[in-house]
Amino acid sequence: MDNCGTKKGLLLDIITLLSKTLDLDEGVKLDHGQRVGALARALASSLNIVRPDLLYIAGLLHDIGGMGLNDHVLHHALHSFQDMEARNHSSHGATILASFRPFAGIAEWVRDHHERYDGSGFPAAKSKQEIGIEAGILHLADLLDVFHRTDANLTQDKVLQFIDHQSGRAVSPAVAAVGKRLFAGDAANMALLTGPLDKQMHLRDFSPDLPGLQEFTHPELICQLLWLIAHVTDKKHQERQDHSIKVAFYSHHIAKALNSPDLAPMDVLWAALLHNIGLCAVPREDLQLDFDIRPEISLTYRQHPHLTAELIAGIRGLSHLAPIVAAHHEYYDGTGFPLGLKRGQIPLAAQIIALANTYHWLTGGAVH
Repeated sequence: MDNCGTKKGLLLDIITLLSKTLDLDEGVKLDHGQRVGALARALASSLNIVRPDLLYIAGLLHDIGGMGLNDHVLHHALHSFQDMEARNHSSHGATILASFRPFAGIAEWVRDHHERYDGSGFPAAKSKQEIGIEAGILHLADLLDVFHRTDANLTQDKVLQFIDHQSGRAVSPAVAAVGKRLFAGDAANMALLTGPLDKQMHLRDFSPDLPGLQEFTHPELICQLLWLIAHVTDKKHQERQDHSIKVAFYSHHIAKALNSPDLAPMDVLWAALLHNIGLCAVPREDLQLDFDIRPEISLTYRQHPHLTAELIAGIRGLSHLAPIVAAHHEYYDGTGFPLGLKRGQIPLAAQIIALANTYHWLTGGAVH
C-alpha cells in the first residue's frame, strides 16, 4: 500500500479534491485552479523546467489562501484586486503550504504569483529578477484564465496580443515569449484555455518524489492532506474555524470507545475531516442561519452533504467514505436531510459524526 504508485495517485487525487473545493462558488464549479494548473504545466514544459508537474500542483493550489475572503479570488481578480484584504491571499496561501513539508518548495511560487515584473504587484512589490521564473509562469497562467473568462469569443490572435501586452509589465519578457510560442506554435493549444479540462493530465509525467513524502505512511499521508483540506475549507466562515478538525477529534474518540467490529475509527476520522467541504458551495448569507430543519434553509445548504459525497467519490481509496458524509445530517427519526433516512438506514459512522457535530456546537463551537 505504501508503494510510489499508490502514493502518487492518492496525493494527486486529494490535491485535486482540494482544488475543486476551493473553486466551489455558491453552487458553481469554477475550475480555476485546474485551468491554471494545466496552463502552468504547459508553459513550464515549453520552457524546459525540470519539474513541470510541480507547476501543475502549484496551479491547483495557488489560491489556497483566499478561502476566508468575502468572494472567490477569481471575482477579486476580475475587479483588479481593489479589495486590499484580497491582496493578502497569496502570502496566506504560502504560509499554509509551507506548513506541509512536501509543499514547502512551491510555497514561494504561490506567494509571488501576483508580483509584477514592473514592480506594481503584491504582496511585496517585487520586480524583475526578484521574481522567480516559476512565480512568473503561475502569474501568466492565472492572467490567461482570468482573461479568457472575460471574452466569450476568444481567438488565437487575441491571446497573443494579450500576452504581448503583459510582457515587461506583469511578467518578464522571457515568460511572455514562452507563452507566445506556446499559443502561436500550435492552434490546438487554445484548448488549454477554452476546451474541456483533461482529467488525466495530472497523472502524466508526475513524480511522487516530493521532499519528505516518503517519510509518511499511507494513513499518515491521508491524515495530513485531509487535515489541510479541513483547515482551509473551515475558513470560509469565521464561526467555523477548525470546526471540522474538532468534530473529527470527537468522532474518532467515540468510534474507538464503541469498539465495534462494524467501525473503522480511521475511516470515521477521515470522513469527519471532509464532512463539510460541500459547504463551500453554499452562499455565505445562508451560513448565518441556525441549522434547525426549517423552510428558510436554502436548498443549496440542504444539498451540501450530497455535494460532499460526490466530490469524495472520485478519490481512489476514500470513495467508501461517500455514504458516510452524505448522511451526516440525517436524523434517526427521519426528519433530517438530504434524503430523510432514518434508523438503520443511516450508517453508524454518520450518526457518530452527527453526534460530534452537535456536541461541538453545544460546547461553544458556533451560533447554532
